Amino acid sequence: MLRTGVRPGHAPMRVDAVHLVDVTADAQAKTIIWDQVATIPLGAGI
Repeated sequence: MLRTGVRPGHAPMRVDAVHLVDVTADAQAKTIIWDQVATIPLGAGI
């Protein structure tokens, strides 16, 4: 469980996966592009 700064401080947040992304900014188009590279599942079997 990941604890957040949300009040009350005991509010848990479950993280099931981590996503590795490549982020590119296009200044002319004023956009940000997120390309997913990999997904790493966490806590298998829990």
